[in-house]
Amino acid sequence: MDATSQEIDSAQAHLDFDPSCLTVVDEDGQPACEIIPGTAFPQIMQNMADNELGQISYAAGNLVPGTVLQRPFILATMRFRAEDLTPRTDVVFHLERFRETQANIGYTSVPIRVITDGQVRIYVYRLFMPLLVNGHNQN
Repeated sequence: MDATSQEIDSAQAHLDFDPSCLTVVDEDGQPACEIIPGTAFPQIMQNMADNELGQISYAAGNLVPGTVLQRPFILATMRFRAEDLTPRTDVVFHLERFRETQANIGYTSVPIRVITDGQVRIYVYRLFMPLLVNGHNQN
């Protein structure tokens, strides 16, 4: 997020993805129910990845009064594993009630000027390697 034009003390991001194409995973590539918190806000209020519904919800903030951010920062990081050979699939911010992506100062939502959805491109690579048997190349 880029908070250079507005002080904020908390933020929440809600994203939707196609679970038939992507799965949120941990650093070992195993399905995960949480994403990786950023370091900008010390209090994590919500961290949920639902691979069946294709939803991510993350919220964090600073509950100490007067402690604000006014700079670019990473709210959280997520890893995906491709589940289908579709050439691309979208990861979009949810902007409607009850799962609204927003930034706040106090308990007041501040306008987010630009929200850019993501797109995951899935590439299939074939790797051909020679078969060695007893140290001899078999072609």
